[in-house]
Amino acid sequence: LIEVQLITGRRNQIRLQARLRGHMLVGEQRYVFGPDHLRSIAFSRQALHAFRLSFRHPFDGREMQFEAPMPADLLARPATAS
Repeated sequence: LIEVQLITGRRNQIRLQARLRGHMLVGEQRYVFGPDHLRSIAFSRQALHAFRLSFRHPFDGREMQFEAPMPADLLARPATAS
């Protein structure tokens, strides 16, 4: 697992930055590359989870913060596709 802090809200930022550094997300379908053993990990979605989301309230400027527990499918060891 890695922790990433986004600087902008640009779409695909995590996926593209990982790809540019020679990494691939489990469950990735678009930016697929690398060794076959990484591509064969069976996962029904991209292995991304927003643990914490924070922003300033648009009307009163209060800092808003929300946290979510790690989903069970990310905690389980991924299976290798046959």
